[in-house]
Amino acid sequence: MKKVTINGVIHEFTGELGDCLATIINEELNKKETNIYAITLEGGVIYNIYTPITSLMDAQSEVIIIGNHATIIDNFLPYNVPSSSLTIDEIYDYQNNSYAIDFPLNPDLGLTEQADKRVVIKNLNIKGNCSAIRIQGSYATIIEDVTIYDMKNGIDIEFGLQTIINKCRIHYRSTAIKLGIIGNDYNRTQSNVSEVTNTRIYALAATGNLQKDCENGLVIESSNLVKVEGFITEGSTVESGIKVLNEASTVQNIEFKRCHFENSLYNVAALHFDAMWLGDVVIDQMYYSGVNGLAIKSDLRQGYTSVTLRNMGWIGKWKIDQKTKPNSNMAVTTWWRVDSINNQVADLQKWNKIFYSAKPYYFYINSSRKYIL
Repeated sequence: MKKVTINGVIHEFTGELGDCLATIINEELNKKETNIYAITLEGGVIYNIYTPITSLMDAQSEVIIIGNHATIIDNFLPYNVPSSSLTIDEIYDYQNNSYAIDFPLNPDLGLTEQADKRVVIKNLNIKGNCSAIRIQGSYATIIEDVTIYDMKNGIDIEFGLQTIINKCRIHYRSTAIKLGIIGNDYNRTQSNVSEVTNTRIYALAATGNLQKDCENGLVIESSNLVKVEGFITEGSTVESGIKVLNEASTVQNIEFKRCHFENSLYNVAALHFDAMWLGDVVIDQMYYSGVNGLAIKSDLRQGYTSVTLRNMGWIGKWKIDQKTKPNSNMAVTTWWRVDSINNQVADLQKWNKIFYSAKPYYFYINSSRKYIL
């Protein structure tokens, strides 16, 4: 028999199909007898689940899962196509959209109420052949000390205000972490004021007929005041280590500090800006292996962006692709500022070589204004 404690009550179950951890938790969550559920797993125990842990959370509700370093293994789908009636594409889509832990939007709540929910997940291991965690609509969610291994997607946050992802380790096959939005245009809801800190992600190589190269390590989508610090992206081929997407006029500040980029190949770039504009971007202490691909690719379409590179020690193999894709008649203006760097990399001619494509409009080195020739 296996055990799980929910709000102080111990529940025992066999752990077999139809009587697994997810079944017990979901039954309790769906009773909605309280607005706070504290769930504690047995330390070091392996729990097999055959259905997602999921619930439509009410406003002002909170779910806390303390894993005590237990392991959850999803058993949703086989890797082996011949043993399934699904096609390869159907299984691929299923893996992308099926999560071991899933708290989706509650259709009975209004837009503001969607963010009046909170999820805390700590000290947990998750394995399987689908994806790990998805949370749609939350405030002050914390995911800490979570290990995710050999899964399609790692952590998918949509409309998660002030989310903290800390001390996590993710081995992934598509996207490791997403700080995303729900909706579009003026109705979009963002994951503003969120942090990803002290986290390592590792892109797994594609093997077999069900897998493709990984897409992006960390995706930040139209969200403002996001901070990424102490972040490592390694492993096999990816499109980008970090990709910043933005179509929102409210995004004015994003900060990257102590970020380490060392994938075997970047098909696009280690750090990719694909946005209307980004306001002020600070990149402080970035390590880029320079093995293959671009260090930074900047695709901006309108407005003003200032990119500050600070405390850069070694940029010998860097390449920066600065391009613009203007929307209608709006001007695209980008300032590149290089501050607090040593004399070895402060030579303007060296930076001329690093910008291998279209030149920025303005360029500063240690606060002295210079132009790219």
